[in-house]
Amino acid sequence: MGPIVNADGNFATYGENGAYALGVVNNSVEPLTAQAWYYDVSKLAQAYWLQADLSMEGMMAGAQYSNITIEKSSATLENVALVLGDVDSSVYAVMLGYEMKDMFTAKVAYSAVDKDHSAGFNTATAMDTAQTKLYTEAWWNYGRVTQADTVAYNLTVEVPVQDVADFGVYYTYADQAKNTGPNDLTEFTLTAGQSFGPLDATLAIINAKVAKADATNTVQAYVTLNF
Repeated sequence: MGPIVNADGNFATYGENGAYALGVVNNSVEPLTAQAWYYDVSKLAQAYWLQADLSMEGMMAGAQYSNITIEKSSATLENVALVLGDVDSSVYAVMLGYEMKDMFTAKVAYSAVDKDHSAGFNTATAMDTAQTKLYTEAWWNYGRVTQADTVAYNLTVEVPVQDVADFGVYYTYADQAKNTGPNDLTEFTLTAGQSFGPLDATLAIINAKVAKADATNTVQAYVTLNF
């Protein structure tokens, strides 16, 4: 909800009417896991998320669908709603993969957002940067795959090398066709991670090109203490 805060939105109705979330996850029919989620922020937005994942003898497949509606008539956010108009957007994604235990995991994914509005759960402008659970989400440059009229592709390969590190290769390409300016993304990330007792350490090298800007290279290091 960053854009709401930036626009000095009035949050009084949150206390009066509330925000609600309901989720159901079911894996009683093996090897299928299905889940459904519904979100309602009173007088502001409603959204739902549907997902089904199949894992059987190393083969993986998944499908996702999400829809979000933002109400123009919200009195507490009138200044934002006038800019937005009515927002009703959806996105779907599919994934196929294969895992060979202790050897590698490889997945490919595709997603598409409808033409009118972006489909992030904090939707308000084309500059949303919320991380999503879409199969195609970028490793670091969040929000590009959920922009309006965008198709995205993702390739993920993870390889554990015993006594060395767990290596990962992640590639995301998001192609935005909407005529609001070039917002395409190409991101290529390499990671290496290893555990040292209670410490988890990860090194990431990210090459990214966003819109017409020059490509950038970023090195990140993470150390996590588990206790």
